[in-house]
Amino acid sequence: MRKCASLRNMSKKYSIILSCALCAVMLCSCKSSPADSGPAKSFQLNRISNIFTSNDYYTYDKAEVFSYTDYGVFGKIVVSLVYDTKTNMAGIQFRSNLGGYNLLMNDATRHALSDSVKEYLSDFDNQKLSRKKKASYKIYGQFPCRMEWGLLAQTASNYAEPDVQMGYMFKGKSPYFTLTVWETKNLVRQVTILNDEDLQTTYVFMTKEQAELLCSKLSDEAVAAASLKAGE
Repeated sequence: MRKCASLRNMSKKYSIILSCALCAVMLCSCKSSPADSGPAKSFQLNRISNIFTSNDYYTYDKAEVFSYTDYGVFGKIVVSLVYDTKTNMAGIQFRSNLGGYNLLMNDATRHALSDSVKEYLSDFDNQKLSRKKKASYKIYGQFPCRMEWGLLAQTASNYAEPDVQMGYMFKGKSPYFTLTVWETKNLVRQVTILNDEDLQTTYVFMTKEQAELLCSKLSDEAVAAASLKAGE
């Protein structure tokens, strides 16, 4: 797997993007004048709005998982449970390796997550989890999701509609339940310097307890309650 190289590349790319973005906004501000053309102003505003426009998802809970931190080190991170009132999708919002992500799932994918975790727990208890098993990261299946990414998850302007693969991977002696979204093409049509990056492979790792807890926070009951509160 190319995860280490991909993660390092993503760290460098997002750092470069942030620097370029701030420079671009400053340059555009300095050069603007009443004589600026309409298209130029529009392009300039698009750049700025990509940074400051919020996705406006309803945050209803938090949980702990493992991923790669902004320092590129494997460690514990906190994810927010979010609900999108426009699509009725729910999922996790998190930061990893200098990037922000929204991993959103429809009802079918959330149900698949619950089933996958049950299989993982059964395999764990029955000592069926093996380092030698090929492609263990997708052994429980792959299901459609929506992935959004950017400098911040709350203002992510890039998106794709790939599959999230459910399985497990070993870290040291521990077999973690995993969610993997492989690198995929950015579906944003109007590309600017702020959203010209394709998605790099992204991982979420969970212990048994974390996986069970996440499923409970993404259950039909939890999402229905979040939907009601979001509509108030």
